[in-house]
Amino acid sequence: MIANRPGAPRRRRTNGPHGADFGLEKAGWRAIYGFARISRLAPAGRFGSVKGTVIATPQLPPSAPSAAGFAALILDEQLLPREELQSAEDYARAQNIPLVDALVSLNLFQEDAAYRLLARACNLELVTLGDVHASELTLKLVPVKLARRHLIAPLACDVRTLTYATCQPFDAGADADIAFVTGRRTTRHLATRSDISAALDRLY
Repeated sequence: MIANRPGAPRRRRTNGPHGADFGLEKAGWRAIYGFARISRLAPAGRFGSVKGTVIATPQLPPSAPSAAGFAALILDEQLLPREELQSAEDYARAQNIPLVDALVSLNLFQEDAAYRLLARACNLELVTLGDVHASELTLKLVPVKLARRHLIAPLACDVRTLTYATCQPFDAGADADIAFVTGRRTTRHLATRSDISAALDRLY
């Protein structure tokens, strides 16, 4: 009789020397050992476990542009008193519109000036769309319903990348939807809401 090694699973001989119970017990230990080994090898913070399955969890960029950063820039530049900015933020929430459009609607900024400031806050290039004409393939890749839902104007494409303009840079779902539908990486530019609306009417 061979003695069990310390720490090894106990061998139970049922239905013969290599019966069903022993086989299940051995398989169970293999699964546990394999999962523990993967867990040790996985870098901390990059993987999570659900019911014994190792899954990758996406890592968000630590300094992604946000509406709060846009508001902070307005205050840092002393372009509006804090009370007026708070009123604009309240109006934006009540109307369910972006802060930049609330600032324009309340006549606190001209549209071009507001979007130039937003471009700085988001580190995006502000473009004008008056003479933009996208290719037939570019327009085919981005359905009109998708473009109007996210207020984006497709500009150009190649085999790997699709370039578009948006007036809603904090719309996290837009970039994901466009990448999924087109099967391409995306490059964004910023444009004013009026430019986007006019471009959509002209392009489609």
